[in-house]
Amino acid sequence: MRSDQSQVLLVADSTMQFDNYIQSWSLDKIGQKVDVKNHIDCMYFDFSQTPVPSADEIREGLANIWLRPRVFDYRLVIITHVQNINTQTGNALLKIIEEPPKHAEFCLLTSHIDRVLPTIRSRCIINSLNNQQSAFSGMGRYISYLEGTTSKQSLVKEMLVIDQHDAIKDLGALIYHILRTSKRKETMGVWQQWIKLSKKVNSRITWNAQQIVLCQIDLLNQLKKFV
Repeated sequence: MRSDQSQVLLVADSTMQFDNYIQSWSLDKIGQKVDVKNHIDCMYFDFSQTPVPSADEIREGLANIWLRPRVFDYRLVIITHVQNINTQTGNALLKIIEEPPKHAEFCLLTSHIDRVLPTIRSRCIINSLNNQQSAFSGMGRYISYLEGTTSKQSLVKEMLVIDQHDAIKDLGALIYHILRTSKRKETMGVWQQWIKLSKKVNSRITWNAQQIVLCQIDLLNQLKKFV
């Protein structure tokens, strides 16, 4: 996605532990922790509640999205459990995320990405932390390195021949798992570095595969003190 465009991120996490991700994402965007449910520059919608927000409530709630933020550089829009958005409400949301203002950043979260409206999925950058069994299988190469059973040279060689989009997702799943199980605040810094690296990999900018691999190795080295 172009750097002058707002980003619409769709995060899939079957564990539904969205708070950690929201905290990290908002910190990355505005540089400080904030109560996203109550801050003047944040818009928060929860589609797990009963009744779910209607199309009119979405239109009304996002009416100020076009106004410049009051405090931060961006207005943050967080929508959880987006798999519960129906077609009518989805159409109201689409009118915003198809051409969002440059000063707005969107984070949509779901526990069931397969249930999210295709029209919404197609307009998002997807970060899938779903399917923990599959994720842990893909993380095997990283875990072996952390345990010392795989050398750096062997890991680099293996990673250079696989799809870097898959590799970065597997690394994200590992970091996220450690973030949720570790009580040390330093893990949040590693997570933020991964978010930036993931954006680079998923951008349209040409990047050097070896450089991306070495950046992932650096994150793994930082993780060693947490496992």
